[in-house]
Amino acid sequence: MPGHDYGPLPSRLYGPRHWPVWLAVGLLRLLATFSYATLVRLSGVLGAFAYRLPLPQRRVARRNLALCLPELSADERERVLRAHFRSVGMTICETALAWWTPGDRMLALAQIEGLEHIDRARAAGRGVILLIAHFTTLEMQAAFVAYSRPLHIVYKPSKGELVDAMMLRRLGLAAAGMIASHSIRDMIKALKRGGIVWYSPDQAYRGKGAEMVPFFGVPAATN
Repeated sequence: MPGHDYGPLPSRLYGPRHWPVWLAVGLLRLLATFSYATLVRLSGVLGAFAYRLPLPQRRVARRNLALCLPELSADERERVLRAHFRSVGMTICETALAWWTPGDRMLALAQIEGLEHIDRARAAGRGVILLIAHFTTLEMQAAFVAYSRPLHIVYKPSKGELVDAMMLRRLGLAAAGMIASHSIRDMIKALKRGGIVWYSPDQAYRGKGAEMVPFFGVPAATN
């Protein structure tokens, strides 16, 4: 599916303070040249490296596992944590694919079931919300559907201007449109036009409309 062209990047995004991000972008672009089988192997290395970094996310994940899985021993929960970081490593590789891989190569990696339900709703003049679980496969999910049907992707704007711009331009090549998560009005407009809106609520949702519900017996904020 043809996507949206957001044009060239502003010249200020090529300045020295953005060079570390450009290095990361270059690494992603390099990863996208590898076969999927190679990326699966590399993901374990990337995940193991990320696990050893002093990241605040590791501390949060460890605490969440202790709250949700108290029946496991500390060693067992640590094995789960390491497995999660392997998935994070795969997320990095799959993000590279989602951003730079042509549609035909992407669709060769997946078999999508249920598109007839989307087509039926659109033929009846109705918009479609695809409510997606917020897991580590987000980028690949969005790319698979965007290359199959004209998709409006709801995304969370990044605090980093260059990261945000790259996300728009790379996923935007496949998507019919990119909608910032706070732009509810744009989401409604797309639905009223019979569009398909891909929506993945954030796990740590806060604000008006949030509810505290039990998750593994622990109160958690959700939409």
